[in-house]
Amino acid sequence: MLGEGPYPGSTLDRLADGRGVPALDPAAVWRTAPADPRLALWLSLYRGAAAERAWDARLFRYFALLEAIAGVAYPQPIAVVDSAGAPLLGVTGTPVTTAAARGGVCMLLRRSLRALDVDEAVLCVHPHHTLWEEVGVWLDVRNAVAHEGACRPAPIVTRRPATRDRIAAAFEVAGRGDVDEGCRQYADSCGAGAEVVLRAVALGRLALP
Repeated sequence: MLGEGPYPGSTLDRLADGRGVPALDPAAVWRTAPADPRLALWLSLYRGAAAERAWDARLFRYFALLEAIAGVAYPQPIAVVDSAGAPLLGVTGTPVTTAAARGGVCMLLRRSLRALDVDEAVLCVHPHHTLWEEVGVWLDVRNAVAHEGACRPAPIVTRRPATRDRIAAAFEVAGRGDVDEGCRQYADSCGAGAEVVLRAVALGRLALP
């Protein structure tokens, strides 16, 4: 579950250091983990993603895992709302449901964070973004990798310049002017999001259909 690769260990523990997140107790997981074969599969997929050397491929695989679990968590679409209960809107200005990748992943993360009593800010590397906005950046990277094979920086030609501009702007702010550092931070935050969900499931705090 903790993975290998360039950044071994628990990303969630590192990002949440000092914020009251209890360390993962393998013995507790062994005692409480549900007898669900999907958990073993998801943990294996997480481990494979953590071992990816390329940051964009790593983020792509983390997001794909979150998207797959969200599909299980929300077999029937429900509205995606903010903390005040107001509907959240997609890029077209229409209300989003959990049938959309961004909506399903965001709602799954919120449920898992609440189950572990972890603040959403742990997963937000951009100083002015909400979790909803951060998941939007993850989705932009996922789409870039899915459609073009990689998240290509300027001046490399891309068929989605607007998406690349949004990604670059978020990375520059998160990395305080260092886009490469922003890349790493966003890959880490998406990995920590996957770890939040897997911990919640493994510790029996997130029941899935």
